[in-house]
Amino acid sequence: MSFYTLRSIHKSVSCNLNKVSSNHLKIEEFLVFLKKGPEEFNKWIAELGPYGMRPMYVEFEKHDFEDFSFSEYKLDLILEFKNCTFTHANPFRGISSVGSIRFRNCKQLPNLEFGSCRIGGIAIYDCAEINEFTIMDSTVTGTIDIRNAVILNQFNVQQSNFIKEKTFAPCLLVDNLVVNGDSCFDDSIFDVYFQLYNCKFKGLFSAKNIKYGGRPIFTKSEFFDLTDFRDSVFTRPPHFNGSELHQHTIFPEAKNFLVTKKTKTDDIRKDIDAIRILKVHSSKLMDRRQQVLFHSLEHQYLIKSGAIKGFEKLVSKLYSLFSDYGVNLLKPILFLLGFIVFFGILYSSLLSTAINFNYDFDWNIINKGFKQSLESAFLPFRVLLKEDIKLSITLLSILQSVFSIIWIGLFGLALRWNFKRD
Repeated sequence: MSFYTLRSIHKSVSCNLNKVSSNHLKIEEFLVFLKKGPEEFNKWIAELGPYGMRPMYVEFEKHDFEDFSFSEYKLDLILEFKNCTFTHANPFRGISSVGSIRFRNCKQLPNLEFGSCRIGGIAIYDCAEINEFTIMDSTVTGTIDIRNAVILNQFNVQQSNFIKEKTFAPCLLVDNLVVNGDSCFDDSIFDVYFQLYNCKFKGLFSAKNIKYGGRPIFTKSEFFDLTDFRDSVFTRPPHFNGSELHQHTIFPEAKNFLVTKKTKTDDIRKDIDAIRILKVHSSKLMDRRQQVLFHSLEHQYLIKSGAIKGFEKLVSKLYSLFSDYGVNLLKPILFLLGFIVFFGILYSSLLSTAINFNYDFDWNIINKGFKQSLESAFLPFRVLLKEDIKLSITLLSILQSVFSIIWIGLFGLALRWNFKRD
């Protein structure tokens, strides 16, 4: 057993080192530069060459870090802490870069805060309690992997970018985690993976204004408070497989679900399954707004999958255009009123003996034209009972009557959808 005293610019710590090993460095040399402080340590790390060209692994086991802070250190290496304890309230606040940090079987971790930092990866395995975990305004190029742990307070990954570099895909992977406080992932970018398994979020779960490059997966997880996805953009719809969503779960508008054609058939089927799970959830909660959202999205993904073809596909697209698949109250009314005005002008022009904009308007003819348009809209096909009427007006009236029946029917369908009782 060895005894070392390490000093940083701001803090000091006495450490019992039962086991410290390095693949590429003599541990004595590592500790010498560590105790010289951040400036000398960072200079020494830089002189060793680029991180990718000099992978270093340092392991601390059964280590007591008494009030030691890594603040201002550039930890461009692989650090592993096994069965270690930390008494500093925030030992990693202020570091500017991390190669990879792993915590294993640490029974109690303090606040793990990484702000304005470049992170290669963070792994937390089998740690009984973490006071608070925060990644803020950082770039993550590797995996944030948390398994079998309890976060006592907040779990925050905010204003950070999980961006794919070269062939490696960054990932947020959480399995068997309990968060007693709030969880916040706002204003972040997840290029590829966002996966939560067997988790319990007992506080607010906020995931607003996130850009998801891949499919967010929530498997067998429970949400006990408000769950908010407002303003987030989904390249693939989120998949809640076996999860219990809170009754106040808010999703963004349909335009934030990017239905693209560049997707494999199997993936499209998974997209449809994901939307149907959300549709069933919204139906159970009798949430009309979200039922409308997922009902419409289901049709869009069915068209994309090729399950709807030919004439049925044309009808489906018109159904979407005219009433958002029978759920929009405003669209049918606007189309009906627009057609009344349009056909009113056509009837007036056909009833006129001559059309010349240099003449004054004949309001009597215009009045007759719009009366005919209103009659065709609300008394369909009545024109067939009339005699001594132009054939062109009769044909236009029949056409308008057909469209008017469609608009009124779609309005009635939307009215029932929005106000029906289960």
